[in-house]
Parts: sequence; C-alpha cells; structure tokens
Amino acid sequence: MALPIIVKWGGQEYSVTTLSEDDTVLDLKQFLKTLTGVLPERQKLLGLKVKGKPAENDVKLGALKLKPNTKIMMMGTREESLEDVLGPPPDNDDVVNDFDIEKFFLQH
Repeated sequence: MALPIIVKWGGQEYSVTTLSEDDTVLDLKQFLKTLTGVLPERQKLLGLKVKGKPAENDVKLGALKLKPNTKIMMMGTREESLEDVLGPPPDNDDVVNDFDIEKFFLQH
C-alpha cells in the first residue's frame, strides 16, 4: 500500500507517492536524492521519530505510523553547493597574517 508523504526542502514541497510501509527511511532518502540532488548521508529528516528519537535508516516507514500526506522537513545541501563553500578562499592581499606576532612586529 502506497504511503504518500510531503517533504519540504529549499522552499519547495515534494510529493512522495511511490513508497510503501515496507520501505525504509533509507529508501525514502534515496528517492529524495533523485528529487533534490542531496545525498542520503547529507539529509536530515525532521519529523520522523521512533520512541522520541530520530528514525534510523533501517526503520520501516510503516513502523513510524505516519498518516497519509504527512509533512516532514528535510535539511541538507547538494554536493555542488558545498564545493563552493568548502573551496579555498580567494586570494586577498589586504589580509595580514598576524598569528606570528614577532614576525609581524619585526616587519613593521
């Protein structure tokens, strides 16, 4: 039986209608990767809890007792967006390395 879920991410809502109660949280994350481009290991799904704790990847969706069209929030960043942020900073001649204080004062 299909278990429709609505996932909010990046200001948009994604309707997930192809998964069943026998699918796992990891299956949901894999499906969300096809929709958003966010790798499963970078996804954090808010609203999926088991006994008050975030659901692990191997938990079946049926065990979460979700109502049809439950809305959950996803947090995560695409790899290409991370590359922009994690890359080396641009060269800036105005920056002074003042960590080596003695060397700094000897130059001035």
